[in-house]
Amino acid sequence: MLSRGRPSPQTKNLIPASFTATEGADTNFLTYLNGLPGMAGTGVTLTLTSTNANVASNGAITYTGTEVTGNVTVTVTKAGISDTATVAVTVPAHVPTPAELANTSIAAAKALLPASITATEGTYTNVLSYLNGLPGMGRRELR
Repeated sequence: MLSRGRPSPQTKNLIPASFTATEGADTNFLTYLNGLPGMAGTGVTLTLTSTNANVASNGAITYTGTEVTGNVTVTVTKAGISDTATVAVTVPAHVPTPAELANTSIAAAKALLPASITATEGTYTNVLSYLNGLPGMGRRELR
């Protein structure tokens, strides 16, 4: 696959023109590239230069609240000779887990609670009913 100590065109062709990360599966773009079928036997070194805000130059992928597409330049080096390929990398928006959604709802509910309650005889007969009746405390409003 390699000739005369240079990265071959076949090695560069192993690198895709675009890549869409999958949250929970793809955490490092450089690890993904090095694991492509046929890449291990080429003897090349891959390095990255990223203009994608969610892909670091060490390959680390960060999932944020917004989908981000940007270019990552892959430098393929063997025996001091390099070639480059540009990959359009899409990192989809982070999908909150059920635990994250629950934590957000709990934080919103806690923010609605008063610091103190002064009970009025005949008006407040159940503190839990009072708290659940606070504006904004409804189940739909906290989602």
